[in-house]
Amino acid sequence: MDVFLICMGLFVLLLGVSGMIWPRHVAEREEARYRELDDGAFEAYFEEKRSLEAYGHWSSSPGKVRFSAGVQIVSGFVLILLGIFQ
Repeated sequence: MDVFLICMGLFVLLLGVSGMIWPRHVAEREEARYRELDDGAFEAYFEEKRSLEAYGHWSSSPGKVRFSAGVQIVSGFVLILLGIFQ
């Protein structure tokens, strides 16, 4: 029984469940931050606006967030089972 694998599995499982429950939260947060930057807010780090433009669109789809969450849930179960039966 490997406690570390079980803890990691629980952590990954909880991340996946939260992604299934609130898939729009990530996209809404990125869209709100992009609007703030357009209105003249200061960037929290160097080229924040450019990074939101370039990489922020991946999580704008709830389907992609749910798919990623599903993979995390399955991975979490696998880690828990490995931790129990190892």
